[in-house]
Amino acid sequence: MKRSAFLALVVAAACPRFVLAQVTATQGATAAETGKRTEFTSPMVLDIPFPDFRELPPGKDWITTSAREYSCDGVSLESLTVVPGRARKVWLLDGRGKERVVEYMLQTKIRVQPSRDRTVGLRAELRHGDRTLASTTFHDIDAEEEKVTGARVYLVARAVDIESMFTGEAKPMLHLTMSVK
Repeated sequence: MKRSAFLALVVAAACPRFVLAQVTATQGATAAETGKRTEFTSPMVLDIPFPDFRELPPGKDWITTSAREYSCDGVSLESLTVVPGRARKVWLLDGRGKERVVEYMLQTKIRVQPSRDRTVGLRAELRHGDRTLASTTFHDIDAEEEKVTGARVYLVARAVDIESMFTGEAKPMLHLTMSVK
């Protein structure tokens, strides 16, 4: 019994974490329900709960595929992986010295439905309540039709903001805005 429990723990620790997060999508224009995928016109906004890496095994990536049920002008976000970084000190641009920051790598996989190639822009903002703690942009992703295209950027946030994100009632969100041309 102890051996099988230990084996299950080792297998669980070795696999990346797939988390089914509650994703919400919004837009100013009307969305048309088509099967299981909801279609929006550009731009589309997705709010994805940001993971608390303190509760995940050290060194594990966080992966969600929940956003794939939404499509923006024939382009969907098939997966989003957040790779946690470690805190480090960087020089502040205003010359006030160094400050601790945490760097996260964001990796996306974008799928274009049969139609034509697209250029995709994706803005990622780490939000806690009404505050934007960090932001970054995936610029001009060249996405080919009927293919999955990967892209990667870094999101850098102040360590003090990261440490305070999971206190209180407001939960941190990754606010993604997708623009398709």
